[in-house]
Amino acid sequence: MSRTTYRMPDVPPDLVGSEWLIDGWRVRLDKGRKGPGDVRIWVATPGGAYSLMRLAALGAIVSLWYRNEDRVYAEPASGGRYVLSFLEACCQPGGLRAACRLHMLRPPRVRRLR
Repeated sequence: MSRTTYRMPDVPPDLVGSEWLIDGWRVRLDKGRKGPGDVRIWVATPGGAYSLMRLAALGAIVSLWYRNEDRVYAEPASGGRYVLSFLEACCQPGGLRAACRLHMLRPPRVRRLR
C-alpha cells in the first residue's frame, strides 16, 4: 500500500509516443499494456537504441545513489534518507519543481523533442 494520498493524473494521450531530452537523457513514452493511461518508459542507451526502463533497473540505480549519499553524508545527516525524501516529494502535488525547491536542487533541463 502506498504511503501517499497523491493520485497520478491520467496520462494525456499526446504523451504517448512522445520523446524527451532530460538533462541529456533521451526518453520515450509508449502506450503501456496494464490499462488505460499506462505508459512504458524507454531510455536511449549509449549506442542510441532505446531500452525499456523496468522498475527493478530503476531500483538498482536508486539503491546505488542511496548508498553513495549515505556514505558521503553519514549519520546524523543520513544522505540516503534525503534521497528517498526527494523521490517521495517528486510524487506529491507540485511534482518535480516543488521537490527541487524544497530540497534546494537545480531542476533538470526538460525539453520535448516530439
